[in-house]
Amino acid sequence: MRALRQLLFDGPVIEIGSGHRPYPQSHVLVDKYLEPEQREGPLATDGRPVVVAGIEDLPFRDGAFAFSICSHVVEHAKDIGAALDELQRVSRAGYIETPSALFEIVEPHRRYHRWVLMEEAGRLRIRPKSQEIPFEQSVLRALTNGNFGFKLFNATNPQLRATAISWRDRIEYQVEEGEFHPDDYLARCAQGRLGFARAATSRLGAKLDRAFAARAARLRRRYPLEPLLRCARCHGQVRIEATQVVCDTCRGHYPRRGELYFLSAEAFTVS
Repeated sequence: MRALRQLLFDGPVIEIGSGHRPYPQSHVLVDKYLEPEQREGPLATDGRPVVVAGIEDLPFRDGAFAFSICSHVVEHAKDIGAALDELQRVSRAGYIETPSALFEIVEPHRRYHRWVLMEEAGRLRIRPKSQEIPFEQSVLRALTNGNFGFKLFNATNPQLRATAISWRDRIEYQVEEGEFHPDDYLARCAQGRLGFARAATSRLGAKLDRAFAARAARLRRRYPLEPLLRCARCHGQVRIEATQVVCDTCRGHYPRRGELYFLSAEAFTVS
């Protein structure tokens, strides 16, 4: 993703499933897990507020955010339609990235992925992922980790490795039955020298953009969290206190620990 795109939006940016490497330009981070159950490292925050909640029920007001970043998250959701609907409810535009359907077929060892996604003309086609995984794909893991040529192939063929869309106002998607076949990607396999050069340049540009955004993060505008939130149970107004987030309508509260806000319905306690 070209990081500069998010800098053009006037308003707060939310990142869902921020994990161990959040984007520098995000103002509010969301993650369901504090421990690295489905990621490669410990949760990173850089001092930003982290709301602990699931993507299918986000505790934020309608249209609270100018932009949302959701990278390698929706394929984990139990109800992917609800997850995508929540993204377009809380934000006015956004970026979504997942492994490609082809990548999930040739390297299927991530058993916690429930869905495979393919993009066609800005629309997401979504199908359930088969859970019949015969082996762990150790050879592909070794190639990904230790073979420069394979790394170069991955870096310069994003259309084969990842599904990515930018959206505004509405996410176009359709949940289908059946499974994708590797031949569905035949039309995306061809790549001449010019295409390779463009892909390599784009990859380098993305790295430079991220480095620029990281340097600019110290100038990142701070947005107060409280006006963005809503109660996970009644969807009403909440207020932030030193150790809790209070909902007067529900007559209860959610735990707060520093910049960690536990705002799922399961974390609610009656006062």
